[in-house]
Amino acid sequence: MISKFATVAVIALLHFLSAPAFSQGGIEIYDMFSPGERKKIEPNWKAIDARPLGTRENPVRAFQPEGEHAYLRRLICPGGSRPTFKRIGSFGPGPYTSILDGYEVKCGDVVHNVVIDMYHPGYVECRPVPGFSILGSCPGA
Repeated sequence: MISKFATVAVIALLHFLSAPAFSQGGIEIYDMFSPGERKKIEPNWKAIDARPLGTRENPVRAFQPEGEHAYLRRLICPGGSRPTFKRIGSFGPGPYTSILDGYEVKCGDVVHNVVIDMYHPGYVECRPVPGFSILGSCPGA
């Protein structure tokens, strides 16, 4: 039997994972025009957080293709299976000023498009894109 505490903890966690990220302040991103360098930007967090995660306007943040793939491998389809994914191309600059990558993510016959910005050193996205849950916990959580 599940305790009341465990039930409340699960509800709180689900609320946290589905809530917008409402970030603030500047961030450092990898400068794609100066390899190895970083630059500080001031994103429009209100506009970014108003859009669903995984879209051009609110891309999943990761670092390099390895970070993109690690995020996509942590996604869980609604039925509990793991999706397949493939890169479908570059989508031009996003809200963080860097080039976006698009992925086709499939759960059986259902196809989702997920947009990722791979120029965020050290950043690990903890929230799932809509329609998925996510495996594992956040660093520092």
